[in-house]
Parts: sequence; C-alpha cells; structure tokens
Amino acid sequence: MKTSNASKRTAIKRGCGIYVFNADKSRVLLTQRGPAARHEQFKWEGAGGEVEDGETYEQAAEREFLEEMGIAVELGEVIAEFDEVSDSLGTVWEAKIFSGTISGTPTLPDPTKCTGFGWFTRQQVTALAQNGLLADYSVKDFQKLSWL
Repeated sequence: MKTSNASKRTAIKRGCGIYVFNADKSRVLLTQRGPAARHEQFKWEGAGGEVEDGETYEQAAEREFLEEMGIAVELGEVIAEFDEVSDSLGTVWEAKIFSGTISGTPTLPDPTKCTGFGWFTRQQVTALAQNGLLADYSVKDFQKLSWL
C-alpha cells in the first residue's frame, strides 16, 4: 500500500472486480448497478465489491460474483491492481481485478443490487464511458485493459 500516514492507511478499503470475456475476448460481461447500490446507481461495471474482514481478494471475488450474477465464476489471472483508486463518493480503495470464466447463464438474484447484465463489445464499452454510463472505477479498469 502506497500511503504516507497511518490515518489514511486505515481509511483505505479493499475491493475486487471480475471481468468475464467471451472465448475470442471480443465481448465482456457487465452488470448494471441497481437502485440499492451505495453510489452510481444504474451505471455499468464488472461484478465485484468490498473484501470483507478475513477474506482474501479471491474469496471476495468469487462471493461477489455469485451474489450479483447467481452463478459461480472460475477466477483467472489478476488483470489489474490498484494501490489507491477512488470511487465517485471519494472512498479510497485498494483493489485487485481478475479475469474469470463461467459456464451457464447469469441471473439476477437481487435486482436491487444488480438490475441488469449484458455482453458488450469494445465499441459499446467506449460508448458507455463517453455517455457517463460506465462506473468511474470501471473506466479505470478498462483503461488498464487498453479497451479505453
């Protein structure tokens, strides 16, 4: 963690994200944040969330994906890491972003948490970002992935 004072260090939360790509990596699965999301309601993002106390990033990623998409994910490689990234509320996160694979079709177990999902091309992700419909931290993820 790159920070200079102890009070700032304790304020940093840990988060994870998961991006599932189709076989030829031309489309990515995104979820649409629901009305109960703490910020950026109805914006699109990769599945993910906060790492709870006692969890590894991997455990949190698998739990969050199951909660949001209703199916298990097999985690792949770490595709991005952030020592400090801020969300739209100014909360600072330390995050690991994973690739993942799924078999089966996602569902929406809790439509207040995630209200939709879909497979998006690079051009569609760019359009979401340009129109302010991609979550702030997902913009950073896609920049790391060279999709934006």
